[in-house]
Amino acid sequence: MKFGYAGIARGVVNTKFKHCTQKYATKEKLEEIIQANFNALYNVLIYNVEHHIQMFRLSSDFIPFASHPLNTLDWQNQYQEEFDKIHGIVIAKGLRLSMHPGQYVVLNSLSIDVVERSILELQAHADLLEAFKLDATHKMVLHIGGVYQDKEKAIERFISVVKRCSSTIHKHLVIENDDRYFNIEDILYISRMSNIPVVFDLLHHRLNPASIFKSDNEWISECLKTWKEQDGVMKVHYSQQAVGKRAGAHSDTINLLQFHHEFKSIKDLPIDLMLEVKDKNLSVNKVITYLSQNRTKLLNEWNKYHWLIYEHSKRTSLFIENELKVREFPIFSFYQYIDDALKKEICYQEEAAILKWNEVPLNKEMNIKRINQFKKSLLEELLKQKEYEFVDYYLTLST
Repeated sequence: MKFGYAGIARGVVNTKFKHCTQKYATKEKLEEIIQANFNALYNVLIYNVEHHIQMFRLSSDFIPFASHPLNTLDWQNQYQEEFDKIHGIVIAKGLRLSMHPGQYVVLNSLSIDVVERSILELQAHADLLEAFKLDATHKMVLHIGGVYQDKEKAIERFISVVKRCSSTIHKHLVIENDDRYFNIEDILYISRMSNIPVVFDLLHHRLNPASIFKSDNEWISECLKTWKEQDGVMKVHYSQQAVGKRAGAHSDTINLLQFHHEFKSIKDLPIDLMLEVKDKNLSVNKVITYLSQNRTKLLNEWNKYHWLIYEHSKRTSLFIENELKVREFPIFSFYQYIDDALKKEICYQEEAAILKWNEVPLNKEMNIKRINQFKKSLLEELLKQKEYEFVDYYLTLST
């Protein structure tokens, strides 16, 4: 089973994807952004390979304004060398790329203009996957759209429009149950009428269930029938409800104990699992560490979190250190302590920064004055970021 995440690699240097508004979308600016995005994607994939993460969802803005007249670049040919470089690592390492066109892509809209622009946008997504020379196992996930006070007609419109889309769109397109309008029964019906594979979203199913009860295992088994051999392994979306947020909002991180209980029923199915969660790769690392049952992996995770947890709670840091000493693989308590500590205010930042620095080996040629200056500059750097996200600093510091 492959695991993946969407869009951003938290705490990984040189992986920030760029974009711009129409106002600044000159030819030169677009070229600069596209080249930067290729570099970022390569670095993301290298990180993913090193951490045994085999799926990644690309942003729809990877090629800015790809379906818009503003972008006049012949980007498929201009960046062929970069496309080939990404193709090489994807194929060599058995990775899967995907995309998820946004809320403005609505094939069943009542507006002809919206429908035509949606088809253009889908084609741009398909063209990007084709430029990477990727086969049909690399997918773009689409919701059906709105109901417009008549669900049956809305479904008919979607089927009618999708049937006239290009062969490359059909090659990569999959459809997904949503959390409000179209449940898994609706999506399976649309699939039968349009011959498009189905992605099963577990949280959406909780919020917008089918009219008849079946277990997750049974619904996934139904969806599996929609995937042909050339489509590859079926994809399932997994997320958890954010506490205190609107229904369907994704949690900041994966609660590992909840994942443990929910994963039991699907772990033996022939599926790949995309995690939709705010901390992205950090939760995937958490899940992969849990499944590995490998103490070394757990200790490596602690090396990344150690000083962050210390600055939030010295006591929690000591608890975790003790757990790791007396227990072989305290996976659930380890991450629960971390998740709880991160909710607390930062109280020991200065102390953590100094201790962290003292742990770093010093160059013997540095004199005492220079060492003290370096300590001071590091501490000032940390203290500037009063409410910084740990993934944007600490994990890169610990890598």
